[in-house]
Amino acid sequence: MPCGAPSPHKSFTDSVEVVYNNYTGVRIVKPSKFSTYVFGSCNGLLAMYNRRGMCLWNPSTKKHQNLPQFWSHDEYNRNDKILVGFGYDSINNDYKVIKMIQYNSMYLSSNKNDKIRVTVYSLKGNSSTRIDDLNDYYIRYLRGDSGVAVSGSLHWVVWSQEKRPDDLILAFDLGNEKFRELPKPQIMKGYFLRVAELGGSLAISCLHLGTFVEIWVMKEHGITESWTKLFRINYDKQHGISDLYRCDMKPLCFSETGDEVLLDDNYGVYSVLYDLEQKSAKRVTIFGSPERESKIPVKISASICVRSLVPVNFNSEIAGSASELQGKKRKGT
Repeated sequence: MPCGAPSPHKSFTDSVEVVYNNYTGVRIVKPSKFSTYVFGSCNGLLAMYNRRGMCLWNPSTKKHQNLPQFWSHDEYNRNDKILVGFGYDSINNDYKVIKMIQYNSMYLSSNKNDKIRVTVYSLKGNSSTRIDDLNDYYIRYLRGDSGVAVSGSLHWVVWSQEKRPDDLILAFDLGNEKFRELPKPQIMKGYFLRVAELGGSLAISCLHLGTFVEIWVMKEHGITESWTKLFRINYDKQHGISDLYRCDMKPLCFSETGDEVLLDDNYGVYSVLYDLEQKSAKRVTIFGSPERESKIPVKISASICVRSLVPVNFNSEIAGSASELQGKKRKGT
């Protein structure tokens, strides 16, 4: 991630301190007082939050925009479950942040219920809108996975209220602001699923704890038959990663040559490089990894961020810059 600036959000200053260096990365030099999460990356913008607030940050321009009216720690309890996501709406030339909260039934007040409450924030309009609640789904964990932006939609893995713990892929169309379920590949039961973006396509990691992880890619968005198993990593000593049974791996990106895939685990401990031609995997150390450079237990997570000049302030430049960047991506420049 091409970052080289101090903390982007004034309210984050006490939480995270970083120092600029000549490498591609950010070195953490002070442990976070509050856990800070990057929950989305789109066109060079990063969406971040912690209990003090939420912001959008462009690490290339070192500009940020606070979203105080959209995120308040007082609106949820520590036992409530939350999903968030960030993506670009190409139909309306707008960036949107999605927030979903499922309140713990033990702490429900008269104006809350156990449905999933959904709010959409528009960067262009600098406004938030409450849309219809979700009745049929259940958020798996207190702080679930961030939404994965692919093909104009954000994606999460949730449970069905009727078939818990049956994993479902839930997609939110950023243009029409409607939810729908996406089909899963034909896989055996007993997997733990995570969604990811790989090479511009929707991907899932299918984890069978203590045994292996499979990576599947949806070549055509929304088409069941387009699911293709890319590879499988067995957790054994042959790969030198027999201790990864604890880890929840997901793919991050292809190498420049396209013959390797970098994977990261959900606990910020391990990174793995898989060779598609040799069908082999090995652990790798990423610059700034806490297990190597910190004597204090620190958790990190990885996001892919491209350099861009897309602004984060609320003005007409947003649509033009985003549309231009999208056009360059389509042309391959």
